[in-house]
Amino acid sequence: MDGRRLLELLKPVRLRLQWLRTIETGLLGAVVGAAAGLLLTAAAWMLPVAYYRVTAAALVPAGMMAGALYVLLLRRVTPETAAGTVDASGGDDTVRTALEYLREDTPIARMQREGAIRYAEAYAAQMPKWELSPLLRKRLWIAAASVAVMVIAVALPSPMDHVVAQRQEEAQWIDEQQQKVEELKADIPEELTPEGKKTLEDSLNRLEEGLEQSKTATEALDEMEKAMKELDGEAKELEKKQVKAEQWAERLKQEPMLKDVGESLRQMDENALQKGMEQLRSQMLKLTPEQKQALAELLEKLAASASNPDAEKEKQLRETMERAAAELKANAKASAEGAAVDPKQLEEQLKQLEQQLSEALKQLQQNAAQHAASAQQAAGIAQLGLPMAGQLAGQGAALPSAWLPGGLANALAAASGAASPGGTQPGAGTQPGAGAGAGAGAGAGAGTGAGTGAGTGAGAGAGTGGLKGGFGSGHRNLVATPRVFEGSGNIQSDQGPITGGGGELQKGGTSPMIDGTSRPYEEVFSEYEREAKSALDRHPLPQNMQNLVRDYFTEIQPNP
Repeated sequence: MDGRRLLELLKPVRLRLQWLRTIETGLLGAVVGAAAGLLLTAAAWMLPVAYYRVTAAALVPAGMMAGALYVLLLRRVTPETAAGTVDASGGDDTVRTALEYLREDTPIARMQREGAIRYAEAYAAQMPKWELSPLLRKRLWIAAASVAVMVIAVALPSPMDHVVAQRQEEAQWIDEQQQKVEELKADIPEELTPEGKKTLEDSLNRLEEGLEQSKTATEALDEMEKAMKELDGEAKELEKKQVKAEQWAERLKQEPMLKDVGESLRQMDENALQKGMEQLRSQMLKLTPEQKQALAELLEKLAASASNPDAEKEKQLRETMERAAAELKANAKASAEGAAVDPKQLEEQLKQLEQQLSEALKQLQQNAAQHAASAQQAAGIAQLGLPMAGQLAGQGAALPSAWLPGGLANALAAASGAASPGGTQPGAGTQPGAGAGAGAGAGAGAGTGAGTGAGTGAGAGAGTGGLKGGFGSGHRNLVATPRVFEGSGNIQSDQGPITGGGGELQKGGTSPMIDGTSRPYEEVFSEYEREAKSALDRHPLPQNMQNLVRDYFTEIQPNP
């Protein structure tokens, strides 16, 4: 009974000591937290650290809480500790000795406990409530000073604040681009083949992964450049196949009996192809043996250059045309010898040829759609990155080459802005009308060239837009030359208008263009190309315009 009473008297002492110890250790934790906050703030002045102010401020209460929890969980005040505190007030070990013999029931032990109870009651009656010890006061002042210093340091502006803000802005921009890439994936046309869709989706998926791993906008632009070049390269490969197939269709159009067939391929018109083949079959029956032989030789020649965007189907088309030519030769020979001719085999070969041509037409349509989609996706990526590229350029940052002025991104975005919303229209052909030249106030025009020179010296100009015979219209055999003349006068010697004795007249040289005549396409092309290059050498154009001129001459070059 006496033992229980003694423990009850020690309980408030234990509670007071526990709280004092918790406060002291919590203040120590606050000092440690403030010191950590100061270190973090110092680091944030040299390195871009996001949210360091919030983190530094949170370290103080976190340190206090850690210190308090340490005491509450690991340093509990025991009855022996409380007994030592009570004894310390009187200078002897009365209470502590009574605790040691708490379970003894000898007379001496009982007397010891009774004395300890009286001593503890007296201490409880005069026990101070919340008197601050010297150690507690010291820790309180240190903690207050540490927190004040940290608050001042955190409140001061950091030299790296603008870097952190820029990185946060770039991180947000990267997240937005990932969402926009998802939108580009959703815009992939449904009419594409499964293989075509997968090709575009794979490119955009790789871009998404690259953006997710990018830490800065420059890294993100690197990833976008890779995807842009990949899609643009694919679009150019598809365009080459398309151009080759269209050129072959133009060759068919040059032949009277195959004109409708070639036109239907150019227009990608299935109904027109069927009508053209029906007309071809009906005409064949009326041909003389000599005409059949000539047509067979023509089919053999055309078979050698037959084109289909799909390599395997191109091979099948050539073989089918060769078989049709062989059957036509056999038919012509039999007719010439007066033997009976069975037209069924020839008609069967023509049906197979029609089927192969129909496959080629469908492949052209798929190729055109895939080309338009690839170009659209590449332009879409360019349009996503150009605003950030411009912002970084204004800040003096080093940009990937594709995002520089006149680079791939600007060229793709410009081409996309000039293109019709529906993309490439079947059968519309390709005949850019951009002229290139310098002088006379014009650097680039549409449909006309720009010349150099004035006064009495005849100007020298090379316009690419006026050249007829592009693979969008007409053919590349004979072309009509426009009214563009080249003079060989020395424009530097021009003294202005002749008024009496002023001005030195320089006689113009010969002109390669004869007005109102038809000339071989290869000859006209070479002269135009040479003069355009000469004009560009004298007066260079911006890089994007040079790219347009180069691509234009690539597209209109003579048939191989």
